[in-house]
Order: sequence, then structure tokens, then C-alpha cells
Amino acid sequence: MISNGNENEKIVPLVASCLFKQFSSWCNIREIIVTNISFNATSSDPEGALPPLIGDIPSLRSLYVGQATFLHAQAVAGMFCQGRMAQLGDVRLVDAYSESIWGPRLRRSDIEKAVTMLCRAEEQMAVIARVKRVVTCEKKTERIMGGDRVEGTHILE
Repeated sequence: MISNGNENEKIVPLVASCLFKQFSSWCNIREIIVTNISFNATSSDPEGALPPLIGDIPSLRSLYVGQATFLHAQAVAGMFCQGRMAQLGDVRLVDAYSESIWGPRLRRSDIEKAVTMLCRAEEQMAVIARVKRVVTCEKKTERIMGGDRVEGTHILE
């Protein structure tokens, strides 16, 4: 589990990028839990495409990302295209925002839409079905004012 332990401080984008690249080199990692993290606000790819959130890790079974900002649906969807991450059975995104905390929270439907943009046409249906089975987007904390106020259930479809 990697967390800085302070809800007022985040793992900054440069460190987050290095950290997620490093995960791919760990050959027996089964579970990753990362909280209080901020990803890059923009892509370095000239075409605007984002790389997958994490490289292909055959041993990985569970990924938890909590209290995250600038976590793009494309980065999450990219983990599942082209038969990647076949053993990954649980992805929980808790209080994950596609922009700042004042913007929208990431929803599973956002990831499904990103799959249609990233994956080949012949694999899209299978990947979307897998995303529905594996990915859970949740709200845990709520703000008193502003931000993405989710009413009702804590699961974000």
C-alpha cells in the first residue's frame, strides 16, 4: 500500500508517473493500493492519446486507486485493450476525478466510452463486458458544497 498518510497532501504527478511505470517491473505483485494521488493533467502524446494507467503485469489481481485527481478514463480503458491484464479481477476507483476535485468524478460509463475510442472494433464488446465485470467506480467522501455531488448510491455507473 502506498499512501502519504495525509489527506491534505497528494503524491504529485511526476512521482505518480514514475511510480506506475515502476510497478510493471515488479514481477510478483498481486495487489496495488494507491491513495491521495494526482496524475498528469495533460498527455505528452502529440495525438492526445494517453498511455494505459499501468503496464501489463501478469501477476496483478487487484488495483485500488483512491482520492485521485486527473485520472483519465482513457488511461484506465487502455489497461484492458488488446487482451492486456487478463488476470486482473478487481479495479476499484474510489473518489477518482477526471479533473480536479471540483470537476466530475470518474464513472464506469466514461471508461466504457473510452474503450470504444481505444480498442479495435472486433474487441470492443468483449472489453466493455470485462470493464463492467471488473471495474467499480465509487464515491466515498462527499463535499458540503461544490464539486461532483453524487446523490443516492455510492456506486457510479
